Amino acid sequence: METPSSSHNHPPATNLFMALFRAFIDILFPPKCLICMRHSIEQEICTQCTASFKPLISPLCILCGSPFLTEGDDNHRCGNCIKEIPPFDIAASLFYYEEKMALAIQKLKYSKKSSLAAHLGKLLSEHPITENVFDLIIPVPLHLSRLRERGFNQSQLIAKELGRNISCNVKASLLERIKPTLPQVGMKRKERILNVKGAFQLREDVDLRGKSILLIDDVFTTGATVGECSKILKKGGANEVSVLTLARVIL
Repeated sequence: METPSSSHNHPPATNLFMALFRAFIDILFPPKCLICMRHSIEQEICTQCTASFKPLISPLCILCGSPFLTEGDDNHRCGNCIKEIPPFDIAASLFYYEEKMALAIQKLKYSKKSSLAAHLGKLLSEHPITENVFDLIIPVPLHLSRLRERGFNQSQLIAKELGRNISCNVKASLLERIKPTLPQVGMKRKERILNVKGAFQLREDVDLRGKSILLIDDVFTTGATVGECSKILKKGGANEVSVLTLARVIL
């Protein structure tokens, strides 16, 4: 007589059929890396493309994470952070925004390859900053008009995967983007700061007193967007705001 537990050792016929069907489809249409478009049995980004992403390494600014040109030096404050302390407590990025990393982010955002977020979010979870204890992960929000146009918030998708990997709650609805902003490509730092000023707010019922927040975005350029978000989070009571992005633009 078969016990109830032993019946679970065999997958249902439907699951077996679906597995065989997916294997058949993979034979007919072999999966491809979404970056190099070569056949790959791996996930959305193949090992070769992932290995080509250029990581940011020391020496770095201890506040904004900007890399220094000199090698072998200790981490220290950059000139900008000496002149003006940023609104966040610390910012870090995983890779330089160039070549295949830039292509991966562009495909995620503009070619609706939202499946890339799982791979990129997992990579983000490998940054040392994620070893710290955070109360919440909050992604930089999109304005409703941009969200309708794109269909998803890439930072939210990345944050969701990150949260799953480091076991931290992701709260995407706490911070809202209330003002549509102009695309910031080509803008100087002061122009970017003015562009995002007043663009964000906390939901009225949100209380962040004493909380340690990890703010997530895809790309750090001048820090204007994450800086404005950090100001709002601090005004809402957040004790600490750390920023983590996939990539950093070097101006």
